Amino acid sequence: SFIGGDHPVTKIETDVKNGKKLVIIKESYGNAFATWAVNNYETVYTVDPREFNGFGGKTESFDLKAFYEETKFDDLIIITYPVSTISEGIRNSISKMTD
Repeated sequence: SFIGGDHPVTKIETDVKNGKKLVIIKESYGNAFATWAVNNYETVYTVDPREFNGFGGKTESFDLKAFYEETKFDDLIIITYPVSTISEGIRNSISKMTD
């Protein structure tokens, strides 16, 4: 509900004019955090690892290094519900982002 639900990748452009870009790798739990980030970054990207890299049979891949080359983001935050850290699927998806 905070950012319109879960989407594979979301780009939020704000009125903050500091040139800073943030990537948040998150599941639903991180949606509320993204609303804080819009006060501090000009551009905020959210990436849901549940939509990529084999999670739940998803075939689309997400390469964090390529995304950096495209966007030149400044900061990266991985935020997840603590219980999600035991999810092998989420751990594998995030790990494959940097292969």
